[in-house]
Amino acid sequence: MANVTKINLDGTAYDIADTSARSTASAAQSTANSANTTAGQAKTAAATAQSTADAAKTAASAADTKATNAASAASKAQTTADSANTAASQAKTAAATAQSTADSAKTSAGQAKTAADAAQADANTIAAKAVTVKYNSENTSIVVTTGIPLS
Repeated sequence: MANVTKINLDGTAYDIADTSARSTASAAQSTANSANTTAGQAKTAAATAQSTADAAKTAASAADTKATNAASAASKAQTTADSANTAASQAKTAAATAQSTADSAKTSAGQAKTAADAAQADANTIAAKAVTVKYNSENTSIVVTTGIPLS
């Protein structure tokens, strides 16, 4: 009968009856089992990392969308502010024009008052120097008076 206590793996002879060889094989088996467990844990960790990376990618995409929306809103706000600034400038110009018109009207009103006062003075002078002639048919006489009452 053949000796089955010796085996050859990849050109290396092993005596499985040898307790040292059994111990080495057992340690190798234990190391292989630990490596298999570690590989499983690494696979789980890699899956978790992939899931975390996917979530980060989704969050980054959402942040990018929000940044784009914020930039658009900022642009619209700037456009609105520019329009408001233009309107304010136009209102300021209109107010300055209105003030100038009011000042001109005030000056014209003062000139008109001065002219009216001069006309009144001239009318008073003319009325004071005017002569009125009336014929009285009852006593057949002529009545001459000076001055015209202006009231």
